[in-house]
Amino acid sequence: PDDGPSVRDARTYLAGLDIPKGWGHIDPRELLTNADKRGEHFLTVMDLDPTSSACKTLHRIFPLIRNAGMHKTRKLRQMCMQADTHDSGTIAIRSFAGVLSWIAIRLKQEEMDILLELLRVDPHSDHVDYRRFFSLMAPPMAEIRGDVVRDAYAKLRAGAPGGLVEAADLQRHWRPRCHPEVQRGILSEGEAMDEFLRQWDIADADGRVSWEEFLDYYQDISMAVEQTEVFVEIVRHGWSL
Repeated sequence: PDDGPSVRDARTYLAGLDIPKGWGHIDPRELLTNADKRGEHFLTVMDLDPTSSACKTLHRIFPLIRNAGMHKTRKLRQMCMQADTHDSGTIAIRSFAGVLSWIAIRLKQEEMDILLELLRVDPHSDHVDYRRFFSLMAPPMAEIRGDVVRDAYAKLRAGAPGGLVEAADLQRHWRPRCHPEVQRGILSEGEAMDEFLRQWDIADADGRVSWEEFLDYYQDISMAVEQTEVFVEIVRHGWSL
């Protein structure tokens, strides 16, 4: 059987891994330096009138989620998935409002009506597509974001026995000083490490961390970190790249 690529060709292997649509397709230099381009792309992705009630509602909610902490976006998405008992990608609007209330975001009835109109897949349903909500929250994905995540996984894979990354490798190599709340003095390095390790729900019985799981984690972090240069620094600092 094919045991996968050797450690020596880890980078070649990773170059062929799938980065979902959105991780690229925009000139990263413009996104790093041009706030207008970032705004334009945001509205293009959303396909919304910037003066619309929906756009104003999202512009109120998204910064509150990001400001709640680096891992709060991931927790909110996981809470939505847990509430989605039929794995349909939708939950009731009041359940969605309850999830947001976990980080003290209180939706007014008018805002719930706006989100229902924007996110529901069935005009006769009270369920919203939470997956679309989080995709709208994702900032423009400059290719540099995907590249630095690839580099981090390549480094872990190159140092792992047999090229198989395990949860213990994450614990051994991740540097908690990269966490913004450690840098601001809100969390200790020990607290940041505990928080980081809680983010990994390893599906493999051997504790292995696949590329897909690693990318999934950083897609959530990317939603929480709007500035590309800050995201890149978090990844680079976290894995000593």
